[in-house]
Amino acid sequence: MALEKQVAVHYNLLGLVQPGRGEARWHSPWRRGHLDVFAFGFPVLPFLLQFSFHLHFALRCRVASAEYWDNHLGGDCSLT
Repeated sequence: MALEKQVAVHYNLLGLVQPGRGEARWHSPWRRGHLDVFAFGFPVLPFLLQFSFHLHFALRCRVASAEYWDNHLGGDCSLT
């Protein structure tokens, strides 16, 4: 893979109409291998999760003019 990568998280808090997107930040190389570690956060107020809201998200990586998605085989990842 190329050295420069653009990683983002696309999320939707069910019950809210507007989906969101946030850029992930490069954190560090993984020590045991040649993988990079990226960090991201969700701007969701914790009290919303107390009301049975479900946060669905997918990760996108753009590298060397290609785009890759990690979305749990089309089902999205989720936090409840």
